[in-house]
Amino acid sequence: FHLTRYGINPRCVPPESAAQFLRSAHADAACSLHRNAEEAVRAATAAVGPDGLVVITGSVFLAGEVRPLLVGS
Repeated sequence: FHLTRYGINPRCVPPESAAQFLRSAHADAACSLHRNAEEAVRAATAAVGPDGLVVITGSVFLAGEVRPLLVGS
């Protein structure tokens, strides 16, 4: 899991809390925390390679932020 947050939205779940939840549900869950969505997307795509699949979940705002990174502007 590559975890981040959308901007500075005060309603977001901190990535640290999401990692803690994931690890409590799945002790072997590998989680990495990223400062921003671009960093998280780049790390995830690098981890899966050219034939891999990256699934992005979160708000529509996060989807809008990462879309240009995946399909261009």
